[in-house]
Amino acid sequence: MTMGGEIIVVEVGASGRARRIGSLLSRLRNRVRGGRQAQREEFESIIGLAKNIAKTDPAALPALVKLIGRGAQARAMTGVLRRPDDKVFHYLPEKVLFDIFAPITADGHRLDDLKRKVPAPRAMTLGVDLVFPWPWARERIAGSLSLLRPGGRGGKWRQDPQNHFVELWLPLGVGWVTGGNHSLTAGIIHADGRVMPEVTFDISDVYRHVHCDGLYYRRTHDSSKISPVSDLEMAAIFEIGRLIAKHRVNF
Repeated sequence: MTMGGEIIVVEVGASGRARRIGSLLSRLRNRVRGGRQAQREEFESIIGLAKNIAKTDPAALPALVKLIGRGAQARAMTGVLRRPDDKVFHYLPEKVLFDIFAPITADGHRLDDLKRKVPAPRAMTLGVDLVFPWPWARERIAGSLSLLRPGGRGGKWRQDPQNHFVELWLPLGVGWVTGGNHSLTAGIIHADGRVMPEVTFDISDVYRHVHCDGLYYRRTHDSSKISPVSDLEMAAIFEIGRLIAKHRVNF
């Protein structure tokens, strides 16, 4: 029932008597009030599950990355629906992880210096693998969803090597989009198509120099802060990547 605009949760016991156990709005307020402590606890809960999976079946870790990443992927794809075209958030690693140009080693090397270019192990399957397009024009996303729907005038989704550019990061298994945001979004929504990464980088060497505690990304050699966590799911995915690398799970 509702009271004063709030949704009240009521539990009815065996005796038939109703007992108020809180409201969704009050729970949300408590979550917000929890702030940094609640964020750290949520992060540690995810990482705790990841560590348990790593002990029993490390090959399942990439599936956990996909599960956690679906919410982040939805935010990336739907920003254009909620904001003006010129205010769309660019869902790229320097925005949702940490500053890739900041020094992270004792001798001043950056993530960009430590990532290694490697052959792409395979194409990424849209609707299955974790690709992060960030469409930025409302009319263009509407057109792509229509043109590339099943039975649409665009036909079956096909990668256009002149338009679709995805940068795959291992061991995370995450594809960052630098071109073709609108049609890639349509391919994901319709679960149609495969895209071969334009370039693939292995960032495993970064884990020797950076760790995340749920609130900040920190340099391992002196525990200094690199960047605050701006996206909890992506922070968790970063740390799960450490476990994937440790157990040498293939993408």
